[in-house]
Amino acid sequence: MHFLKGIITSTHLLKVMAFTVILSSAAGSVSASTTIAFGYLRNESGDKNYNYLETIFPNSFATSTAALGMQVMKPHAVDTHLNATCNMRLKKKYELAELPGLVEHLNADLFIYGSFMPRPADRIKLVLHLYFRESREVLIITTIGRLETEIFRLVDRISIIMNNILNKFYKVQRIPAGSHLAILTNVDGLDVNKLYYAFLKQGYPVVCVQSTDLSTPLLEERFHKFRRITTDKNSYTVTNNWRLMKFHHGTWTGITYNQRIRYLKRIYTTYDGDYLTTKNRVLDTFSTTFRGIIDYILIIGFDESHDKAWVRCINMKKRDLIWIQWGIESEFLTDDAVLSIVHQIISTMSMKSDTPAK
Repeated sequence: MHFLKGIITSTHLLKVMAFTVILSSAAGSVSASTTIAFGYLRNESGDKNYNYLETIFPNSFATSTAALGMQVMKPHAVDTHLNATCNMRLKKKYELAELPGLVEHLNADLFIYGSFMPRPADRIKLVLHLYFRESREVLIITTIGRLETEIFRLVDRISIIMNNILNKFYKVQRIPAGSHLAILTNVDGLDVNKLYYAFLKQGYPVVCVQSTDLSTPLLEERFHKFRRITTDKNSYTVTNNWRLMKFHHGTWTGITYNQRIRYLKRIYTTYDGDYLTTKNRVLDTFSTTFRGIIDYILIIGFDESHDKAWVRCINMKKRDLIWIQWGIESEFLTDDAVLSIVHQIISTMSMKSDTPAK
């Protein structure tokens, strides 16, 4: 594995920095006051020859991000800060519930860490966790690329993905016309009919899963729960981790109390520990009900005034979260805010992913 170490040179890092600076002009601007802290990328292979990549990867990502003018903290700086201010050390693995406290100690806006696993044929799988301090939400993404001499293509690709995420956008797959869509949205009546028609007009068959009711029960507050989605490879979720809950009981507790504890444990097991299994079972049932014709589930959530929206999209064939976007705004002085947003969404759907090929 020693030949890999020679790949990591300052020349390569400069190329990555320059490449990412060019990309930033296309992806939009991010505030220079944003502070991003990087943790380790944990080696999950058990092969110590790969351990040096635990810091090489995050350092490379941090260098690329710093080139955009943002404040960054590399793993060594994070570890030093934690040790000096609160007698803590940077760990290689964190439970989601630990992230809010950690980021408060760091006073960072975003904390990025993860893991990697070498795969056959000189490929490597990276799993990145991006924790957003303001929303207390975590985006988990999985990507696979080649190691060896193409390692910096992988760094380039991750740098693009992170840059897009900072600009409220993550999309890894083009959704071609002709794809059958199941659309969930919180607009109703005339607005939902206009939404359906816009997709049909652009060649996207819409599978009717929500009907065209005059009034939808999925108002903004309730529909907001669809923002968070967990799939096998990618997810966007909150930092709650019920596995850290402690249920105290003993000889001093009565039958009623113990029954209540068993009930709560069953709830946590079903809706946290077994959530992904349960959700996949629901998706299987959903697919079977519609005879397997649905290619993508597209979730579009509008705010109360309907002039802003967010998008989530699941590839039903792969059961994978492939598109996340926040803060889509209607065009200035538009006559129809809903249609303005829908047209932007359709335009983005048909675009190819701007991440380099795996």
